[in-house]
Amino acid sequence: MSMIDEEITRLGNRIKDLKLRIIPSFESRTNSLYARIQTMSNETTRSPAKAKLESEYKSLSGELRKRSDEMIRIRQEMERLEIQKRFSR
Repeated sequence: MSMIDEEITRLGNRIKDLKLRIIPSFESRTNSLYARIQTMSNETTRSPAKAKLESEYKSLSGELRKRSDEMIRIRQEMERLEIQKRFSR
């Protein structure tokens, strides 16, 4: 197996990990937090608990966005490697 094939395999494994484990975990956690924040929205005063949940939601949303961006970059890198592999034969 060539170095290009090894790198494609490694990147493919990372994408699988992102798709099957990491991103669903972040989505689940952000959805749960969002639902909890929405139930607190009926309160007229801004509670410290709600502020804490909103801060956590913002942080998790940012991480989810980073992981999604990472998956896009990995796909682009895999495509580049596939093209390089075709032309190196």
